[in-house]
Amino acid sequence: MSGKPRGCLTRLVLGLLVLALVAGAGLIGLVWITDPWIYRVGGKQRLLPIWSGTGVADGPAGRYQVYVSFYPAHYGHASLPGVSVKGTGVICAPDGTRYPAQVRGGARGRIWSQMDGHAFWLEVYDRPVLWQTSSRHDWRPSLRFDGTWSGPELRMSDDGSLRNAFRADGSLNPRPAGTPDKKSAVPITFVETGRWLAPDCPPPQR
Repeated sequence: MSGKPRGCLTRLVLGLLVLALVAGAGLIGLVWITDPWIYRVGGKQRLLPIWSGTGVADGPAGRYQVYVSFYPAHYGHASLPGVSVKGTGVICAPDGTRYPAQVRGGARGRIWSQMDGHAFWLEVYDRPVLWQTSSRHDWRPSLRFDGTWSGPELRMSDDGSLRNAFRADGSLNPRPAGTPDKKSAVPITFVETGRWLAPDCPPPQR
């Protein structure tokens, strides 16, 4: 009798595993139909619809490293043709402070299989996981990047958002402006890493 419950449990676990595999394969197949660009963007073929990369930019107090990982997402309220992405990221400040972040972005226009040469934007910002019910409305830091896919690189500008989000000593700006000063914009190039997990932040700069 003792073996019967164990056998039922084994069949249940195997059934759930098969169901998860089928659901995953179905999702991958759906993205192949709706957003095939994600599988070949940057001139590299990938099995899963996820792009991960790191960029470095010079900002207040030194160099900032920004990691992003995103996948196609349909928000359901877009009125113009285009693609949307969302995911997660990390902002590493020069003093070694690590800021976990949310990522969203996309491109305008009718894009299907080819992203190279298209304009692309990203927003990388701190936000509580349960932000709808959280009493904390401080989403700092909040960064904005605009640029273009060029071969294996996503070449962008921060639109002045780094100097808006951080003070000269590298600490968070307590009162960032609603619209950053684009005259202080700095370049940043995101290069694919293929790592789904964010890397550790570099040690503090001296």
